[in-house]
Amino acid sequence: MALPWESGVVVASASRPGFPTADERQLLRAAVGQAAIAIHAAQRLDQEAAARRAAEDALLHQQELLRSLADQVAPELAALARTIRDAGLPDTTAVRDGSPALTDREAEVLRLLAQGLRNKEIAAVLWLSDRTVERHITSLYRKIGVARRSEATAFALRHGVV
Repeated sequence: MALPWESGVVVASASRPGFPTADERQLLRAAVGQAAIAIHAAQRLDQEAAARRAAEDALLHQQELLRSLADQVAPELAALARTIRDAGLPDTTAVRDGSPALTDREAEVLRLLAQGLRNKEIAAVLWLSDRTVERHITSLYRKIGVARRSEATAFALRHGVV
């Protein structure tokens, strides 16, 4: 019997005459179908695990780059904040009053979005569907009053989400 969806053959034999009977043949077909489904599921799980590992590696690399960048610009930002404070201008890094709080999951999605991950990569890291990630992004865009990824990233950097 051939494996559905796969390349391979299943061979069954018995020393008794008349093997396989019609009932045995039907049972063997069902077993072969279940084996093919199990093989297919195992391959999909392996692919998903590899995609998750790749997304996690990319995230770690981006976090290292952001830490390095933050270390490089921190002195300049501190000097700029002192200049603004000394000039009496309003502090633009303060969170606007009345800004609604993000849920923990929305903040997590915003953090990953600000690190440059695509929706599919965010979904892999957080073990969510692409559609769920899209809903979280739509909700957090509405809450923080932005319309684009770049604006959300700027918001995250300004408010210390990353």
